[in-house]
Amino acid sequence: MTHFGAICPTHFTGHLNTMLPLAQELKRRGHRVTFIGIVGYEAKVLAAGLEYL
Repeated sequence: MTHFGAICPTHFTGHLNTMLPLAQELKRRGHRVTFIGIVGYEAKVLAAGLEYL
């Protein structure tokens, strides 16, 4: 299992919206994915079943 970290440094949800499906597929394949970024993204990332710092 590989641990991927995804950094979301902007307030634009378009960046997050394109990264979530990729992250979910990585998780489905057995990898660990953690998002690191702005607090406003936390709920959406957690709702997708992913980790958030």
